Amino acid sequence: MLNTTRPPSRLSKYLYQRQQPQRNQPFVPFSQLQQQKLLQFKLISLLHNCTSLTHIKQVHAHTVRKGLGQCCFVVTKLIRILIKFDASMDPYPLLIFKQVKRPNPFLYTALIRGYAQQGPLSMAVYFYNRMRTDGVGPVSFTFSALLKACTAALDVNLGMQIHRQVISIGGVTPSADHYTCMVDILGRAGRLDEALTLAKSMPVEPHGGVWGALLGACRIHGNPDVAEIAANYLFELEPNGIGNYILLSNIYASAGRWEDVIRVRKLMRVKGLKKIPACSWVEGEKGLIHEFFAGDMTHPRSTEIMHTLEDLMDKLKLCGYWPNLSSLPYNMNDEDKKQILMTHSEKLALAYGLLTTSAGCTITIMKNIRICEDCHLLMCGASQITGREIVVRDNMRFHHFRDGTCSCTNFWDSDAQAKGTSYSSIIRVDFSSFVESTISEMRTVVFHVHCFFSKSLKHGVVIPSVSGPGKMRIKNLLQAGAFSK
Repeated sequence: MLNTTRPPSRLSKYLYQRQQPQRNQPFVPFSQLQQQKLLQFKLISLLHNCTSLTHIKQVHAHTVRKGLGQCCFVVTKLIRILIKFDASMDPYPLLIFKQVKRPNPFLYTALIRGYAQQGPLSMAVYFYNRMRTDGVGPVSFTFSALLKACTAALDVNLGMQIHRQVISIGGVTPSADHYTCMVDILGRAGRLDEALTLAKSMPVEPHGGVWGALLGACRIHGNPDVAEIAANYLFELEPNGIGNYILLSNIYASAGRWEDVIRVRKLMRVKGLKKIPACSWVEGEKGLIHEFFAGDMTHPRSTEIMHTLEDLMDKLKLCGYWPNLSSLPYNMNDEDKKQILMTHSEKLALAYGLLTTSAGCTITIMKNIRICEDCHLLMCGASQITGREIVVRDNMRFHHFRDGTCSCTNFWDSDAQAKGTSYSSIIRVDFSSFVESTISEMRTVVFHVHCFFSKSLKHGVVIPSVSGPGKMRIKNLLQAGAFSK
């Protein structure tokens, strides 16, 4: 039961000030005040302290009982908290929205932002169109949320269309955030020159987000020259932003420019900047939260965790999984890279979740930095092999892994980002016409590989992004037409 008799402590000052009658104003009884604005703030304070969807629904029920079910201020916050708890794909937020007779721009924006984070893009566009049909004028945050949805879906045309609407609609001035989204969309689509031109010519002063988006796009497409330009702007705007230095260093490393890597790392040491250690959290037995660092073997059940992880890796390799060594842009041999990838914090957290939770249970992992490409690929395969839903919340977004696919459409993969919209798929390779001495007993082999459709290719040709010993063989088979979806 919710206790509404005592206000939260952080509202005490507000209560005291509001109870003092102002000169020439009638005194408002406390009970009446509580039924008005105070109760709204109190409910929002309760929402911030909710730790589960059940608690949030209790607050919503209390909101309706108190006659605040039509209050856009409270309902907007309620929907935003629901989305934060990863419930945007649940019908509950929509049911709450439908109960509001006169939604305001901020309530619409909360839904648009939710679908921008979780997908699908079509729902974000639907609520934007409905917003305009209902005569509710969009605000600056509305366009920012919608442009972020276009970025996630890599829909450049829709993004450009929305950007033009921002410029043409009166009352809304394009902000640096709007241009950040456009630079991000163009950059991710491989149009780096256009993105750079836009960043340099935008009518408002660009902040770090603009150049950060361009730097991230250069990481995707492997362009160290444009990356250097973006990084120089970032070093001036955010001199202590360690992530910018690390990203530039990784771009140089991927391009084999090791002298530049040493130069950037030396600059980090001079500035006293240290890399934040990767850390993941997962809920274990009795609701206890367990913390894992990369390469951390101090957990009491480390031996069991490694056995579980090795067993999972063996099953994945039978389905064609091969470690994505490009996730580690370091100058070291492949075996050392494999060992480092093996003990990434999210992999350890996943293994512990598999070890301690019952079959069929969803495994939820939180991570303080972005999930790497190899871990993303492994999570896709693990969700298919184990039949479990795996949810990973990194510092960018939620990733829902179900049946070998991710809710982000596997857009993380850099190869896929460079070519088009990616997805995970089971590719069946027929070796009957390509018998070799080493595989004479094989007729059909199933490879679970990361694939994408290139928008620039004709006839919907599927090109696999494959690493490992069989890479050239698979590419030869592809050219010979041996792959069928």
